Amino acid sequence: MESNSEQASSTTELRPWGSFKTIGDIDNPNYKVKILTIKAGQKLNWRSHFHKDIIGVVITGIVKISKGQTVQMLSADENFKIHKFTQYELDNPGSIETLLATVELGEYLGEDDIARYE
Repeated sequence: MESNSEQASSTTELRPWGSFKTIGDIDNPNYKVKILTIKAGQKLNWRSHFHKDIIGVVITGIVKISKGQTVQMLSADENFKIHKFTQYELDNPGSIETLLATVELGEYLGEDDIARYE
């Protein structure tokens, strides 16, 4: 039987574009697992991270990933990687919610590890 400290925890944070839920061992300093829900027609504006890479897979819906001049349109079961320092935007141009599973890897995984661009 797991003790309270060994049990998986989760937190959900709401954003104008949708929400994300951190799952598993949220105190692990080396990785963080999230489920992102992007509302239909919404996007996470241009951003980059200084300390973490992101590996993700589309669970449902579609996502348009812009990295510099490169644009990828992905659907269910397709994956992506975003390296630290890469400017990117995640956009749900579809008519249903998009669900993404992501793993953040790096030496610092705080939510404040973000630079936003217009």
